[in-house]
Amino acid sequence: MSATPGTLELVAIELSKLLRPVQDELGTPAQAKSFLASMGFKLNDGQVSGLAAQITVVANDAGDLITLVRDLIQAIEDENYATVTSKGIDAIAKIADILNHLKPLSDQISGHVGVSGADVARRIFDFLLFRYLEGAQGFNDMLELSGLLDREEHNEDSVDPSDPPFTVTTYHFDKIGNWFTNPAGQIKTLYGWGNNDFTGLDLFSKIQQIVARTGAPVVLDDSNPAEPRLDVVIVEIAPKTDVTPHGLQLRIKNKISSGPQTIPIGDDAHIELTIDAATPVNTGLTLLPNGQITFVPPPASSSISGEFTIKVIAARTDPPDPFILFGQTGGSRLELGKFTLATGAKLTWDPNSRWEYGLLLLQGWQQIGSKNSNKAIGTRVATKADIGALAAAMKPTGVLSPRAAAYAGFNRGPIFISYGRPAVRERTVWGGTLIPFDTIWRTGANEATHLATSKTIALGDMTLAPGLYTLWTQHTRSGTFLIVNKQVGQWGTDYTASQDIGRVKMDLAKTPEHVEDFTITVRATGPNRGAMDFAWGDSIATANFTVRP
Repeated sequence: MSATPGTLELVAIELSKLLRPVQDELGTPAQAKSFLASMGFKLNDGQVSGLAAQITVVANDAGDLITLVRDLIQAIEDENYATVTSKGIDAIAKIADILNHLKPLSDQISGHVGVSGADVARRIFDFLLFRYLEGAQGFNDMLELSGLLDREEHNEDSVDPSDPPFTVTTYHFDKIGNWFTNPAGQIKTLYGWGNNDFTGLDLFSKIQQIVARTGAPVVLDDSNPAEPRLDVVIVEIAPKTDVTPHGLQLRIKNKISSGPQTIPIGDDAHIELTIDAATPVNTGLTLLPNGQITFVPPPASSSISGEFTIKVIAARTDPPDPFILFGQTGGSRLELGKFTLATGAKLTWDPNSRWEYGLLLLQGWQQIGSKNSNKAIGTRVATKADIGALAAAMKPTGVLSPRAAAYAGFNRGPIFISYGRPAVRERTVWGGTLIPFDTIWRTGANEATHLATSKTIALGDMTLAPGLYTLWTQHTRSGTFLIVNKQVGQWGTDYTASQDIGRVKMDLAKTPEHVEDFTITVRATGPNRGAMDFAWGDSIATANFTVRP
């Protein structure tokens, strides 16, 4: 059993994660130039060369810190308490060296950018802290909404590599105390909540910025500044002006009809989203500054119904060549001119009736449908079998390995994975019955698992342009690998190695608890960085990737 790290060791380990980009992104003058430009410090090659000596010192310090922390973690695993203490102290000392050496580097940068050395150092630290906290999805958004973080976007529409878009982040942790001593006053200061003339415009603007970064639909109508309206997905938020002081009202839209919303993912594919639903008028909540929350329920005689679909559509138009599913160009082959992968739901609810739910799994080749299976558990007996009793004992299991989707937005562009979710059902998983060693697994069930990206992503040594791909997994005794294949539209047993783009070794770790149904998660781990998690049984495999601008 490993030793439990103390406070000193935990601080050292977490600070090493925060400072890791200093080593990774200051290795060469070109990397250093790009790293500084991402904070708004635009330097030419000559100016960066003049910083080389001090950059090398800081980068080497960061490299030494990473080595010390690696040794510290190993010592914790080995329960070598003497080494844990010494390495923890050495790591803290090395962190102090990095911070001390950042000061002269900041002073040198200051001479080129017209910003004080102290402000340069703070901007670098806040930038590193922002990237570190992005690993906790939504945490920076919460800080921004609380007024503890400011983000200033610059050059948003620039396509000039020498003058790229950048964000200046500034943390205000000195204001945390205000949230403990006077939270109502802090909300009033930030957004005017509790004032007689509260309109919600400042609050709505901030929410719009945060939601828009995720790629979710959000619209702010401020044509009437006294009564602005914020539409977020299926909810409309507006000020409640018939009370003093003003409050907020949140209403579920009584008619939600998005129409087909198209998101391009390269030259040959796009995502199409559609929502059509009807809910009772004025169903929602009202919130008042005195803390009163009132739910406005739907009328007793009302009903709710709607449909939601999401499709990934691939069609070659330039040149108008079909996708080859099997075979080779010019030879015997099976080809497809257009392929549509769709998932969605249809829901109807009536208080006097029952729920009805349908799932659309796959659309393609003029076919829409799902596969249902029945399963019966019987007991062997010495007497003659009672067929009628056996038939009566059969229990329908419904749809096995239902289709699911994993999604995350990066710079207003989605990365989407469609996959089947098999269950363990008391079988062995990694290296066992379900994922035997050295076999190629479909990374799910039924149809092949598809990855759709609207951004260029770097995955290991692979660079994946916007488009549609399939994902496969090979679990071996020397490692677990994620394989990316350019063949799409096939069943999950139709794997063609010659269509592989490449593979990347994944990190395999134990899950905190048993995962019965195979689950894929796409998550952001930092600006332009993300991870795909594949959890099943007692283990989770993770592949990290970066998103290119």
